[in-house]
Amino acid sequence: MTSSQEAQAKEETAAGQQTKPDPLEVTQLADGRSLIRHPAHGLLKLSRTGNNSHTLFGCDLRHPAAIRLEIHQAATHRQHGKDIHNEEEVLLTCLLSHQQLLEAVTGMNQSPGVPVTLDFVQGDAERRPSPPQRSLRQQFKAEMKRTLADSMTLAEQLVAETKGSAKRKAEALKQSITSRLEYLDNQFDEELTKTINQAKLEIKRQAEAASARVDVASFEEKEKPKD
Repeated sequence: MTSSQEAQAKEETAAGQQTKPDPLEVTQLADGRSLIRHPAHGLLKLSRTGNNSHTLFGCDLRHPAAIRLEIHQAATHRQHGKDIHNEEEVLLTCLLSHQQLLEAVTGMNQSPGVPVTLDFVQGDAERRPSPPQRSLRQQFKAEMKRTLADSMTLAEQLVAETKGSAKRKAEALKQSITSRLEYLDNQFDEELTKTINQAKLEIKRQAEAASARVDVASFEEKEKPKD
């Protein structure tokens, strides 16, 4: 392609882009307002959900409350020089824990991002089911057993292939692995239960301290002299 042909192709492309219809829609309503719509106009809403037990992706514990993030298509009513934005169809709804929202706000530009629980995406016939509750206790036990499975297999091979004193030592090794697995299992249960109980006490103390601060502030506000 010659330089003149390239220039002509660029001009045709530019002309085609210029003649592309503008998706902006402006409708004059009977009450004098203007209704403005555009495919790129949207609204983001954040709200708290309570009185429910949520299982959230990326969280090990159930949450009595969560943050709901919604993205809607937007429509704008303009009258008397002011814009009033209104939500239309919902495009996306997801749930986050308070910690996940904090990480999303304070950890910008970090890969791969913060886990969220998709609740609804445009095109879904109904809301998506909640993810299953993950048991940290059971997951750890399963991983620990898989890790020691190779050692147990090797010990069993040694028992089958050796004789005499070496066979007795191999059997002792196998028994040692089995008993230590049971010991680690019991110790993990005890430590996890202890950690959970300590966390519950700490949360309770923080809640009581916050309640006390609110009561003090309320009392001080009531005791202020009135003008």
